[in-house]
Amino acid sequence: MWPFQDPSRRCPKIEEWPEADRTAWERAIRKDHVLDDPGPACHWSPATLHKNRRGYGRWLTFLLDRGLVTPGQRPADRVTKEVVRQYLRLLEDQALAPYTLVARLCELRAVIAAMAPDRDWRWLTELATRLRRRAKPVKNKRSRMVASDDLFRLGLRLIEDAEMAEGRALELRAVQFRDGLMIALLAARQLRASNLASISLGRHLVHQGAGWILVFEAHEMKNRRSFEIPFPCDLEAALERYLDTWRPVLCQGNQTDRLWITRYGRAMGYKAVYARITKVTRRVLKAPLNPHLFRDCGATSVAIEDPEHVHIIAAILGHASHSTAERYYNQAQSLEAGRHYQEFIATQRREMRRSKRSNGYR
Repeated sequence: MWPFQDPSRRCPKIEEWPEADRTAWERAIRKDHVLDDPGPACHWSPATLHKNRRGYGRWLTFLLDRGLVTPGQRPADRVTKEVVRQYLRLLEDQALAPYTLVARLCELRAVIAAMAPDRDWRWLTELATRLRRRAKPVKNKRSRMVASDDLFRLGLRLIEDAEMAEGRALELRAVQFRDGLMIALLAARQLRASNLASISLGRHLVHQGAGWILVFEAHEMKNRRSFEIPFPCDLEAALERYLDTWRPVLCQGNQTDRLWITRYGRAMGYKAVYARITKVTRRVLKAPLNPHLFRDCGATSVAIEDPEHVHIIAAILGHASHSTAERYYNQAQSLEAGRHYQEFIATQRREMRRSKRSNGYR
């Protein structure tokens, strides 16, 4: 009995996969060994492994529900244009968002290419590219953009309010201080949510000289490049206050090296950090900002406020190329052009009203 409301959306565990798929998966993700060559997917990060495993699991659910899996059949033999078309129709019938549908197809493509690297999967790549070009976001994230400076000040305000709320329970004050520090740090250092959640003392957060630095190894980063950046100096006092006073309140005597702690004394995972930041911004700003939107806000803020240094966006976001920076620069230019045009129109209207009054018109 599957523990999902909709059986067509279930994602079976690896041990429930057909034997051929399970064997092919284990071969694809195999690490380098003295007796065995590494698999094509050996470099995938834990997050990528998890995402692609679930995506392929949904593909298997579709195949099994339709009786399209036969014993001894190789996984790659099932991935035909006609069967993939049927799969996409199912996803469309489930009312998936356009970009989610593209993600499901990309996950299938990534896994099957790793399972059968000797086959030509360009047609699947081209199909995903066409769908991505046609996809339009369901939500307008531009309307939720907030300047990074404003987000930083929001975090500082939460920190200050937590310190001053002497009548409240210590646990609640500690939670608010933690939330404020998370938001301010994310506004100043646009980390991916997975990296933000994983920060561990002595490993990712390191005391160096008179300050602190954030360090992530290559295998922990989406672009597979090591990342090192100073902790914001304006937050160092708040960080040390959190470590000395408020984090011990949250830990409740439990031992963990993770930076972010729940009010119940456990380390916060990715989902908890994501949900908490979204919840706090919804409550305070009346608009939910998830951690990924902080990255958009940071890149847009740089493009608008400091366009001459737009190239730093790639470094801020941890991207290998500058194509994203160019996109944010173009977006910012469009926004600024629109603002200038609106200001021009408003000025013209004021001039017309003044001219009418001076000529005796009411």
